Amino acid sequence: MVIAQNREPWLAVLWSRIWPGLGQIYAGARLRGLAIALGFLGLAIAGVCSFLGWVGLTVQAGFVCGLLLLLLSIWSCVDAYWVTRRRNSEAFEAERQGQKDPWKAVFWTTIFLGVGHLYIRRYVFGGVFIAIGVISLAIPVALLLLPFIAVHAYWATPGVEEGSKTRKRMVGIVLVAWLLPILIGAIPAFSLRTFVAESRFIPSGAMQPTLEVDDRLLIDKLSYRIDKPQRGDIVVFMPTEELQRQEFNDAFIKRVVGLPGDTVVVKEGKVFVDGQPLDEPYILEAPDYEWRAEDLNLPAVIPAGEYFMLGDNRNNSYDSHYWGYVPREKFVGKATQRYWPVGRVGGID
Repeated sequence: MVIAQNREPWLAVLWSRIWPGLGQIYAGARLRGLAIALGFLGLAIAGVCSFLGWVGLTVQAGFVCGLLLLLLSIWSCVDAYWVTRRRNSEAFEAERQGQKDPWKAVFWTTIFLGVGHLYIRRYVFGGVFIAIGVISLAIPVALLLLPFIAVHAYWATPGVEEGSKTRKRMVGIVLVAWLLPILIGAIPAFSLRTFVAESRFIPSGAMQPTLEVDDRLLIDKLSYRIDKPQRGDIVVFMPTEELQRQEFNDAFIKRVVGLPGDTVVVKEGKVFVDGQPLDEPYILEAPDYEWRAEDLNLPAVIPAGEYFMLGDNRNNSYDSHYWGYVPREKFVGKATQRYWPVGRVGGID
């Protein structure tokens, strides 16, 4: 037998919008809510692993995880509403449905500014706030007004008692409901971009045919915290001191050809590493130049912690054969997955 909880269904929906499962926990269905919350977390982790190509997953699996996350978020909100209603007493539900629901007004306000006020028939306020909502599409800073408009929607709902405890707590409740999704989204997003992965696009044809202009890539920033760069890796790196002197500030993307301790020579249309020709099926055409480290007054043996980087489009790439070795500390991460265009989605060989 389920004991009546008498909780607000639309408040449960708002909690599930913050994180799927929280609405069910608020309604008293704790195990159900915990299962949904953990399922959402598991899908999010699987999605990140898929986009980075970890544990054998592909970027296509990442898109599937993204779709499942969206569907789970929507279903959790609907489920939170009905779970809460089923646990409420008939008397509570009859009283709640007999008047405008202030939490429903708050919910509609979070969907688009002003809609909550239209729901409670405050048409003048609704029109003004919808105009602000339209402005916020171009000037996102206008969304800073969201919590205050949501609070006003609650207070302006007919039947909300003047001076009630719930009304006094509304500012705090709405601020939490507004700030938590931002924090839940912003903190992991910042952490992911700083320590795990980031997105990059290809601005030139220097890596053709492997990478085309305007390809969108995911850069794995975590792997090199665990393992060393390998020959053949495609790496994003920041400009070296030599490149900075030439006023280059944007990141480069090239392939690792020479490792620390290697001796690299380019001659006869081939790259030789320690005297052996390198098998490079990925290059567009054989290099039409010759190169030795001595040409740039570099040590013949690549120093520890430095790498020799070339573009796959050998004859149209501004790379190490022009300006020298790249220190390991300049590496941003390894290009692992292409997520755009759709026809080229997948891992990068």
